[in-house]
Amino acid sequence: MTTTRNYKVCQLGDVFKVQASIMIFGHPHSTSLGDEEYVKDFGATPFILTKLWMLLVHEGLPQVSHPLHLLWWLYLVRNYPTKRVFERLVKLCGFTYRKYLNPIKTAMMKVQRHVVSISIDCLLFYFAHILSFVILYSSSLTIILFCACIQISYKNNSKRVRTCGRTHDGTDFVCQNKPNAILVRKAEWGNLPFDPNYYSHKFKRSGLRYGISVDIKTGLMVGAHGPKPCGKWPDLKIFKKYVLPHLEPGEQVETDRGYRHPRCRNPEDYLSKSESVAKSRAASRHEAVNGRLKNWRSLKQVFRHDHHEHKYFFFTAAVVDNLMYKKYGPVFDVSC
Repeated sequence: MTTTRNYKVCQLGDVFKVQASIMIFGHPHSTSLGDEEYVKDFGATPFILTKLWMLLVHEGLPQVSHPLHLLWWLYLVRNYPTKRVFERLVKLCGFTYRKYLNPIKTAMMKVQRHVVSISIDCLLFYFAHILSFVILYSSSLTIILFCACIQISYKNNSKRVRTCGRTHDGTDFVCQNKPNAILVRKAEWGNLPFDPNYYSHKFKRSGLRYGISVDIKTGLMVGAHGPKPCGKWPDLKIFKKYVLPHLEPGEQVETDRGYRHPRCRNPEDYLSKSESVAKSRAASRHEAVNGRLKNWRSLKQVFRHDHHEHKYFFFTAAVVDNLMYKKYGPVFDVSC
């Protein structure tokens, strides 16, 4: 197999199309997949797959990794098949395909620090290195087209007295539960078969929770914190731990009524009817962003893997969705 480092940027899209056709249909030219089919199977279009591959290579992806392995990982996160079904699809046993997926997972966690971030300096630094990669492997025409498609987004930095640059909310994902080795030793918890720290009041069962921040101006996810056990980590605790220390002086965050804090603006905190409508639209878009994450079946179904593996699935979905928002626009526009 030819190393992907020798491919030009304009060739990577064709490489992904051929590999996806082989993976799904068993033949490189058995049928032509449209962008909708790519989104259904892998969560992204060929252009986004190319961009994501470049980001992974920049983060030090080893030479043994190829675009096909990225498609394997995205298909697993998007469709979440059983082990037997996935082994038949990739024609490898579990021990072998995990050897190729682990480098992809590790590099994806490094990419999410820049893609799901509010730091302008990180975005500019990342853009400079990706641009140098494009210059090395592509023609001048491709550079112009690539630069035209890149959109650098940042937090609302207006210096008004009451600044709200983002919305924040928590979202839960169902997971399997197991007994707590410490609690079962106590008499009051001895009869409980599961760990109560994972109990989610939304699902009435065990779950993992993330706190997600969405930029009001761009509609991009600018922060995601988790996974945390739902019972032990309420939404406000995640906000105080991970969001509050990074707020600028005088900055507030749009939240729902579950967040009672001076730095949080609830739905009833408005001065005019137009402001109330704008707050409602921003909150609705945030719920839509959370809903888009549930389109990934690994995040919608009961998570069968170890809880420590959930972050790899979640942040893969967050990175791909954010890249899709940057290229094709947010879920919907909230500007009046």
